[in-house]
Amino acid sequence: VHAAGGYFCPQLWHTGMARRTGAFVSADAIGPSGLTVAEAVAGDPPSGRAMTAADMDAVCDAYARAAADAKAIGCDAIEIHAGHGFLLDQFLWDRTNRREDEYGGSPANRARFPARVVAACRAAVGPDFPILMRISQFKIDAYDAVIAADADELAALVVPLAQAGVDLFDCSQRVVNRPAFATGGPSLAGWVRKLTGKPTMTLGSLGVARPFREDEAADPTLAMPGMDFAPVAAAAAMVAAQECDLVGVGRALLADPDWAAKVREGAFAGIRAPDLQSLMELA
Repeated sequence: VHAAGGYFCPQLWHTGMARRTGAFVSADAIGPSGLTVAEAVAGDPPSGRAMTAADMDAVCDAYARAAADAKAIGCDAIEIHAGHGFLLDQFLWDRTNRREDEYGGSPANRARFPARVVAACRAAVGPDFPILMRISQFKIDAYDAVIAADADELAALVVPLAQAGVDLFDCSQRVVNRPAFATGGPSLAGWVRKLTGKPTMTLGSLGVARPFREDEAADPTLAMPGMDFAPVAAAAAMVAAQECDLVGVGRALLADPDWAAKVREGAFAGIRAPDLQSLMELA
């Protein structure tokens, strides 16, 4: 990657209650309250185990070791995944975080453990190594979920993360230029940039004819109604308006590895659109 003039950044995950159990792993899944996203939405009892203080210490240590290892092998940054219903997002979201200690309840408390993880990674890599963090409103199993209902709640969640050491927030949406809140206004990336003063990246369905997961691609009736795609012009306008600083491309790039060059040259008609096959193998 470096020889080609590029940079690379691994994404560090803990799936928490999204971890598959039974035939796949022997250990019980853990989370802030032992609730999966589906259980939280349905009001079902927890199927997993609420994390103890020892669990939290171990997870922080694991993130810090991974961050240090990433720096040691030549990565240019790390990104901590705190979105889409995985462990750190399970702490941020009040539906999956039912704790009654200092890690649950208020938005500031719900941000406390993710901020601990960021601080541990910052201590491991030093002051000058970039730390990114992915956040999202939606969950993979709950597209209409929101971690924050308004800007005040969002500020209480993301400002402590910025203070702990996040340099850039990767703000994932189903569609990049959708407003973050039902009342309208800027995207999630726009709000986070305004509230924290940190650079942001927007991400979500850029250049995709219809947002989909693998199961949705195989069966179009499963797709969310009313969804559309975000044209490149919309994302470019967000950067020009300083609503965000970077634009992320995922599925569109998997379908066509020359996507960036074609966009730069204005050769939009020649871009291969993502489909199920492009999600299953590299072009």
